[in-house]
Order: sequence, then C-alpha cells, then structure tokens
Amino acid sequence: MDAHRVMLVLGGVSLLGLMLLGAGNVVSRMLGHPFSGTYELVGLLGALSVALALGETQRCKDHIMVDLFTRGFPAWLLRLLDGLQYLVSMAFFGALAYGVFHLAETLRQSGEVTETLKLPYYPVIYVVALGFAILALVMAADFATLCIRRKEPLS
Repeated sequence: MDAHRVMLVLGGVSLLGLMLLGAGNVVSRMLGHPFSGTYELVGLLGALSVALALGETQRCKDHIMVDLFTRGFPAWLLRLLDGLQYLVSMAFFGALAYGVFHLAETLRQSGEVTETLKLPYYPVIYVVALGFAILALVMAADFATLCIRRKEPLS
C-alpha cells in the first residue's frame, strides 16, 4: 500500500473515531454518564484527520478553487500565478512544518499532557508537522510539473 493511501486510511479511521466518540458521548450524556475527556479526544482526532489528508487533497486537486477573477486571464498569466502560488505555499507550509515540529519537540521535552486524560500532545503535533511537510513537498512537485508542462496551468 502506498504511503498516501496509508495516511488517508489513518485519517479516515481518526475521523470515524471522532464521529463515533461524538455520537457515543451524546447518547451516554442522555443516559446521565458522559464520557470523560471527549473534548480532548475530538480535538486530537480532528487534528489527525485534517493533517493526514492535506498532501493527498492537494495532489488530487480536491480543494475548493474560486476563479471568479482569473477566469478570463490568458493561459500564460494563469501559469505564472500558479507558479507563484506554488512557491509561496511551499515556503509557507515548509516553514509551518518546521515550526510545528519544534513545538512538538518542546511539548515532548516538557512532558505536557492533556488536562483530563493526561495524554501527551506531542505525537499528534508530530503528525500535524508531517502533514504540513508532505503538503509542502506536493506543492514543490506541482511547481516542478508546472515548469515541465508548457501549455496550460495545473489547476
């Protein structure tokens, strides 16, 4: 199985866990016995779900795109804007991955844990950093592909 498929499956499992936990907590709350730490787990699982899907979403171009202003632009200008957007995004998400990785390392060294369940934050933060790093790499690949292709923009 490819790495991107593994990440998507793990993201899907965390999303399924988030939904089951949320629904289970609603039912258990109606019965008078809410789950402890639901808010913490939903936050952690939500972060995992999003982080694990970032790179694949960009690779498949499954994001939302608004072309209201650029619809009538010539192809050369669209290519130029796409290239600029890929470079800026690659730099931004690369820097973000670097900063988030260092945040995870700081949390690991300090031993910080969640308030209710006493779970360590840092493993989830490392996965978020990995998601940003993969997104930056996909942006770099998109930029390279744009430079190789000569006719139309990738979007």
